Amino acid sequence: MVDSPPVNRTIVVVGMHRGGTSATTLGLRALGVELGDDLLAAVPDQNPIGFFEDNALLEISEQVLQVLDMKWDTPRVIPPQAWNNPMLGALAVTASASIRDRFDKFPVWGFKNPRTARLLPFWKTVFQRCDRKASYVIALRNPISIAASLQRRNQIAPARAHLLWLLHMVEAVVHTRGESRVVVDYDELLLDPRTQFQRIAGALSLPFPDTNA
Repeated sequence: MVDSPPVNRTIVVVGMHRGGTSATTLGLRALGVELGDDLLAAVPDQNPIGFFEDNALLEISEQVLQVLDMKWDTPRVIPPQAWNNPMLGALAVTASASIRDRFDKFPVWGFKNPRTARLLPFWKTVFQRCDRKASYVIALRNPISIAASLQRRNQIAPARAHLLWLLHMVEAVVHTRGESRVVVDYDELLLDPRTQFQRIAGALSLPFPDTNA
């Protein structure tokens, strides 16, 4: 039997755009992870069920990108010194206040938007300010499939999509090194969601519903 999770946990889903982060986050909600009630609206021809991204924190991620003079699809490395910008410190204060005000009452809160994979140094600072213990789910999908999806949705050339996939995934792995984390393959998730979410629950000490009870 899995023990009850400790108070003030954050489960962070990271991965590439069109990489299965939404499906993964939806499954986490079924495991009792709170996502909040102000989520980005579904788009019928993209994510008809929903994106499961908190609107206020998504806006902060966009502001972080602006400070870095980037967009979500800017294919360049972020230098370590960029995270020392004082404007990011002010945004971290705003983000931590928003999280405390809305999510401190929930033992386990889930946070997802694909930009997070590239912005983890910022968000890890925010979680520390909130005194929240973060665990990570890295959503992995074949880059060829992602490139095809991005070409349909955003008219992004495959070579650019592959580079963006590499940046997102390498940074997700590097910035979660030594942390509590688990990797889930999107294709495996679609084939056998129960087994994959049971594995995620075990790795992150989340309760898994007993359907035989």
